Amino acid sequence: MSQKLNELHNKLQSDNYDIDKDENGIFLNDYDIDIITAEESLLISTSDGNYYVNTIDEALLIITNIKLINDLSKSLSSNGFRFREVDLTHVYVIEHTAFSENGTLFLETNDGGVESFSNPEEVIGRLEEISVESNL
Repeated sequence: MSQKLNELHNKLQSDNYDIDKDENGIFLNDYDIDIITAEESLLISTSDGNYYVNTIDEALLIITNIKLINDLSKSLSSNGFRFREVDLTHVYVIEHTAFSENGTLFLETNDGGVESFSNPEEVIGRLEEISVESNL
C-alpha cells in the first residue's frame, strides 16, 4: 500500500470511519467507497462514479461531502421529511435542494435562495421554519 493511502487510512481511522484495508486499498463500509492508488493519485470509486485526486485533503473533502449528505438523509428520514437522493452529494426535499460542497451543507430553496449550514440538524431546523412559514 502506498504512503499516501496509508496516511489517508490513518486519518480516516482517527476520524472514526468504519473502514477495511487490504494491500490494494481502503473500503469505507458505511458509504460503499473504494479508494486505491492510481500512479501518483488516489482513485475514489463510488456508486456515482470515480474521482481522481492528488492529495489526502482532496480525498477527505470528497468523503466529507458524501458523509454530510448521508447524515442529512438519515436526519430527514428520522424527522419525517419526504426526500429523494439525487446522487451522493444532492438531495431533493420538499421543493428544495440540499447539497454538500467543500465540506459544507447548502440548502437551495425553491425561490432560488441559497443558505449554508455546518450540520444536518441546522438544515432540518431551517426546513421546519420554511414549512411553518409556508403554512402561515
